Amino acid sequence: MSYPCLRGAIVLTSSNNRLRFKEGAGAVGDVNLTAGTYYLRTDGTASLSSEIQSKLNAFGVGGNTYTVEVTGDIDPANPGVVVTITRATGTDTFQLVVDGSTTFDMDLIGFPSSTANDANPKTSSVSAAGAWVGNDILREREPFGDRVAEVARRGNGGVVGVSMSSHMVSWSLGFAFVNEARMLMRANSADVDATLEAFVRRFGAGAAFEAEEHALSSGTTFDLGDGTAAFAVLHWSAESVQSFRPRRIGPGVPLYDLDMVAHEQVTS
Repeated sequence: MSYPCLRGAIVLTSSNNRLRFKEGAGAVGDVNLTAGTYYLRTDGTASLSSEIQSKLNAFGVGGNTYTVEVTGDIDPANPGVVVTITRATGTDTFQLVVDGSTTFDMDLIGFPSSTANDANPKTSSVSAAGAWVGNDILREREPFGDRVAEVARRGNGGVVGVSMSSHMVSWSLGFAFVNEARMLMRANSADVDATLEAFVRRFGAGAAFEAEEHALSSGTTFDLGDGTAAFAVLHWSAESVQSFRPRRIGPGVPLYDLDMVAHEQVTS
């Protein structure tokens, strides 16, 4: 079985790319990520985790190196997407610092506040907002063509269809048996970014996201790897963003389903 994972396109510029970091006895310093578009995955092309790992390793104050891993958890009682920063080599303590000089949105990686200053791995305290993981399989993942914009009848009775684009592909995504902790903010106020509507708000109108499915690797978790399982880079349809209406499966059942439509990003 494979489970849905959505990863938003995180666009960094010179105004929103600064993390704050402390290593050993050194002072808190800036870690400036390279401007560009990234996705929250452990490695591969446009990996935000790889970019953070590279910049932490080049911090240059102490002698540490680091690994940055992203995992998904389908258990609705746990954070959905977890980022873990681990000291790979070296003996210095380290700390992620969230202060007035931080310009990177730390909620994207699940660190809304500063971590402890010690040698232990730093694990996100809430779900990383840069991605969303469902607790059950996709009910539907079906491509279809939005091809006809107008149908006109000629004098001879013929019908002419006008193609919107030979490149345009839309996807019908059916989410079923989604626990309310992953669907409704009011049911998960302690971890809002574990919910699908929080993801849609961040990566809705005008934003892009990757959609893919992953098989479990251990227990209820899987590694958000290099994105080779992705089936499309998408944009939500206007109707899906404007009319976000999950349906409760039955009275007293904290499970929901909904159908959404997304359009595949045109690349040529």
